Amino acid sequence: MKNLKFIFATAILATALIFGACKKDDKDDPVVTPTTTPDPSGSEDPSGSDDPSVSDYPYYEDVCPEGYVRLFAYIPGGVCEEGLVFRGPLYDGDAWDQLTPFKPVSEVPEIKNNNLANWYVAVIRTKGNVSAEEEEGLAYSGKACLLKDGTVDGSWSTQWAEWSILEFGNYAENEMHNKNGNLQIMSDQLETYIRIDSWKDSPCEVKTYHTYTVTFVLPPMCNNFDIEVVGSFEGDWGSNPVQPLLVSENTYTATIEAWEGCEFKIREVGTWDNEVIQLTVFDNEGNPKGVDNSVFGAEESIQVDYSDVTLYGWKACQYVR
Repeated sequence: MKNLKFIFATAILATALIFGACKKDDKDDPVVTPTTTPDPSGSEDPSGSDDPSVSDYPYYEDVCPEGYVRLFAYIPGGVCEEGLVFRGPLYDGDAWDQLTPFKPVSEVPEIKNNNLANWYVAVIRTKGNVSAEEEEGLAYSGKACLLKDGTVDGSWSTQWAEWSILEFGNYAENEMHNKNGNLQIMSDQLETYIRIDSWKDSPCEVKTYHTYTVTFVLPPMCNNFDIEVVGSFEGDWGSNPVQPLLVSENTYTATIEAWEGCEFKIREVGTWDNEVIQLTVFDNEGNPKGVDNSVFGAEESIQVDYSDVTLYGWKACQYVR
């Protein structure tokens, strides 16, 4: 944790120099809210999209410096005082501990249209190639995360949940992707525009807590292993799990203090090598994918049913059923 805070502090100093690398005339225009009628292509949007129009986005007039990308984020709900960073790999290492801070565009006089509300910018130092074997030419990859107590926890619990790439600026379809929730940027010197609508967990929101009773109906186990419930109710996933009680064959119950919107999942104690998988849904390598995270809602009594053995199984048992 101390290392992350040190890295974040260092990133703030470095980024401050880059934000103003090509200084333009200052602006004192009042803050305004983007208009929402046209879509980014300049035509009327029949779907009623509330994305900013092509004329209402911030931009730099100069070219982005080599070795960097500029990431603009439109966040309709704004960002609370804890702050916002883009988390990805160190540009000169493998650990995903580079925290690049976002600033409101109103604080960067070099940006044109910097009087627009709810726009933020991060200038990210890129890595030449994150994974040459998988994504040749990939300049950078990562996720936007809200800060909590000055950092981002190990389970990325405050990362974005609903977000999209906006197709304007110098948008190029093959230059950026959403892959498994990560924004992948394929080359440097780009200005990329995104929209963020929600977060997995916001440290600034007032949470509605409940005492939940969760019943798990599970597929048969191929051997006797212990199971646990993990989730964002712990802080870091796995840091304070709940052990469910066996109430009948393959049926367990757990009592959990959590809040509405909090995610959870069941697995073998201490490992993701054995969790409930979907036998008919596969990843890119042809392996069954784990079940989606469950979510706590307003109802305090919840049943999670994985009893259908044609659909679900345990990862460690898939070849011995």
